[in-house]
Amino acid sequence: MRVLTQLGGSFAARIAGAVPEATVVVVPGDGEPPAEAWGEVLLALPWGTPNLAQVLARGVGWVHVLGTGVDRFPMHLVADDVLLTCSRGGSAVPIAEWVLAVMLAFEKRLPETWIREPPARGWHSAPLGGLAGKTLGLLGMGAIGQAVARRALAFDMRVVGCRRTAAPSPVAGVELVTLDALLRRADHLVIA
Repeated sequence: MRVLTQLGGSFAARIAGAVPEATVVVVPGDGEPPAEAWGEVLLALPWGTPNLAQVLARGVGWVHVLGTGVDRFPMHLVADDVLLTCSRGGSAVPIAEWVLAVMLAFEKRLPETWIREPPARGWHSAPLGGLAGKTLGLLGMGAIGQAVARRALAFDMRVVGCRRTAAPSPVAGVELVTLDALLRRADHLVIA
């Protein structure tokens, strides 16, 4: 299998390491693709590239877009018989962990409370906040919203969510409410 990537050399090395039987070819995003730039799979940017049409004409049957959606991808360039996929949900865990880290940093007043030297007036400090008992408002309950909700629940937070559809909550313990109710109740708001 030949994999073309317009994501750069570091992605090519990671793919080659994970799938050693594949031939991975880095293809520049503009200009005429090099002669060796042919293959069955293309890893593409979510917004396409100036030479995307030329690269797709090199035998590509599957395009994978690095990102959570294809709304900015030039769909008109992809033939009907070409499979188009994206990385939806692939970054949910690291993003959710970052969200919790930022909320904790806010509650614990980091980095302003880091001790760099002994304090002038003793070791006591002003009370610090916490996440337990606070309400997290989640606007969006896709993969990222769900990952954030599970982690927030583990911190004993109340979690209220709002989603586009009337479907039930995909995460047990998350109460679905209107946008207005979510905004009124949230101590922390995550737009996912």
